Amino acid sequence: MEIVTAIYGAVLDNPGIRAGKIAALLNVPRSQITRTLPNMQRRGYLLSEYNNRLFAFRNLHEPKRKNNKMKLSHDTVAKTASVIAAYISTVTIKVKRNPSDFWADRLRIASSQTSLLAALNYFGQQLGSSSLNEDEYKNLLLAAKAPDAWAVHQWMRELPRMPIGLAREQNKDDLPMLIDAICESYEVKEIIAGTQKPRPKFHINIKATILQALTHGADTKAGNATLFRRAKVYGGLELPYYSANAIGGMMRDYLADHFTESLGFKSSRSTPVWDDWFFHLLYSGGIMQDGYIPKEFERTLTGAASGSIRSDGVRQLRDMIPFFSMLGGVGKHPIESYISINDLRPNCIEWGTGDQSVNGMFDWRYLARRDDNENRTSKAQKEDGEVAEGSENTSMLANTEVLREGVVLEGGFFLSNHISDMEKAAFCKGLQLIQQMPFFGGKKNRSFGLCEIEYPIHKKDFVLDAQPYDDHLAANKEVIIAYLKEIGAFVKPEKAKKEKQAEMEIS
Repeated sequence: MEIVTAIYGAVLDNPGIRAGKIAALLNVPRSQITRTLPNMQRRGYLLSEYNNRLFAFRNLHEPKRKNNKMKLSHDTVAKTASVIAAYISTVTIKVKRNPSDFWADRLRIASSQTSLLAALNYFGQQLGSSSLNEDEYKNLLLAAKAPDAWAVHQWMRELPRMPIGLAREQNKDDLPMLIDAICESYEVKEIIAGTQKPRPKFHINIKATILQALTHGADTKAGNATLFRRAKVYGGLELPYYSANAIGGMMRDYLADHFTESLGFKSSRSTPVWDDWFFHLLYSGGIMQDGYIPKEFERTLTGAASGSIRSDGVRQLRDMIPFFSMLGGVGKHPIESYISINDLRPNCIEWGTGDQSVNGMFDWRYLARRDDNENRTSKAQKEDGEVAEGSENTSMLANTEVLREGVVLEGGFFLSNHISDMEKAAFCKGLQLIQQMPFFGGKKNRSFGLCEIEYPIHKKDFVLDAQPYDDHLAANKEVIIAYLKEIGAFVKPEKAKKEKQAEMEIS
């Protein structure tokens, strides 16, 4: 059998195999394997490497091979649990909540590191743990270099309470049985390059290169730590993404501010010039609540028959506010959007778009809210030695999981065939405004999320030109204002007066 075909077959049958192991399987010198690997791509066999392990890009036309499911090894799991137990035993931390939850949250944070060795080492660092004894240090190194170390690392990241449970198990005689049950039941998710099929080219791509760490919080937390948002994909992997909803919300906010200022008004969130219903219409696409929209606006959209819609009223709304027409909105009479926004995904092996694993793209950044009262100690003491109530330091430490600087994310937009030229120009204005203020994600006030934005264009005859939209707002300013007055978009004078008085009292 030709050596190239044999190597590729070995990698397909053993995802994550090392070059030395391939040499042993094929009974050839290791040097022959290392000399052949660089030539694999030229021969049409695509491989990727992560942590010195080899993975194959799947070819959909290949015959299916026998699926040998990998299992966790008893020895590696036992050594990992032993190291975790040793770290926990060397520290004395008092926590108000369940200790197992506390340790599991710390392990979940540590597991975002790129390898089992780095994760266990980081776990000890978080706890301020003293160094391991000689036996446990050997366990750490042996677990880290085991063939299934990457799989144990995956298990630890997905189910951190299990290794903590093993580490804190009081009855050591039960440990072998518990470990066997875990090894038998846990299904290892093979990280195979190309498992997730890359998306087709968008009409307009958005390429964001992170210049300052990006945070995008998930719905779940690990104690005081905010995890990055992930999507569970076929095969069980959970992969990071930046949501399309966040991109659309940012574009809508920028365009709403621009629309307000183009008409000669100040774009203020505390004392807006717009009435509440219209403010929500511009900045969030509307509100689904009966009786919230004024009758003046309702009459422009609703026909005489119950539930009917006046097409001329909808057309007038689209003409007067092109950016709202382009993005669409919700409410009693939904306005269809003419663009499709797609989430941003990092270029990585797991998404099928890169040659590096996503595990190496994460980091943790600490956020501190400190107590500025310099006279307060962390625990003020009474004369009799007791702790004085209400005297605790209120400093708070928190951390957030981020994508590192230099990571590239890609997503994009599809445009409907029904989008008008003016709506295209409004869309282009939204792209320009994002490029001028390219902060994505949360914690912008702490300089997180600064990105370099590019827009590779794949739609034929599409030109990134926002000037027609600016010209439209300038030429029709008075007509638009008259329309907005007619539908009751502006805040009522008496309400504006009360809000201004309240703002002055606060200041």
